[in-house]
Amino acid sequence: MSIQLIPQHPVIQGSVTLNITGITGKIRAVSWFKGPTSSPEHQIIAYFPGDNKALVTGRIYDSRITAFPNGSLQIASLNTTDRGNYIVKVQTESPLESTLDLNVYDPVSKPVITVSDPEPQEDDTITLTCASSNAEKIIWRKDGGPLPSAAVLSNNRTLTFSRINRSHSGDYQCTAENIASTKTSDSYTLAIACKY
Repeated sequence: MSIQLIPQHPVIQGSVTLNITGITGKIRAVSWFKGPTSSPEHQIIAYFPGDNKALVTGRIYDSRITAFPNGSLQIASLNTTDRGNYIVKVQTESPLESTLDLNVYDPVSKPVITVSDPEPQEDDTITLTCASSNAEKIIWRKDGGPLPSAAVLSNNRTLTFSRINRSHSGDYQCTAENIASTKTSDSYTLAIACKY
């Protein structure tokens, strides 16, 4: 028996199902705990599938929690306090036990592009910056494709052009990613004016 997370990388304010797999035989009783041990002070819930009245809420039960007949547990509106060690005990013909360490991730915020000079002219140096919280990786695109070779990336967050020219004009977007989420900025239209 094992516990599988659905989704694998749950995020704050999202939901997660601690899905039980590998059980053979009829489930007679299920008990869930959160903490280092399966002692009564760490009990979330205990129930007997098929008997709607036989649901026992433990000391750390929360109304955001839903228990399913197959032994799985769902937690809605996740927050940081949901992180930690979970233990499930399932009684079939013989007792089964499994543990899981649940991590809840902060999603990335929608990235915002800012520019060092809103009215750049040819031969100027200009920097575009992509700002997003909780991002582990930033990906830049110009007009939906790769960046011009003249662009210099720094920490993936800033894009610098020295001696910019009109071929660098276009729509720029950045995408922020972490292990649990991905968000893309609105387009920023870079227009290069001629120097007369």
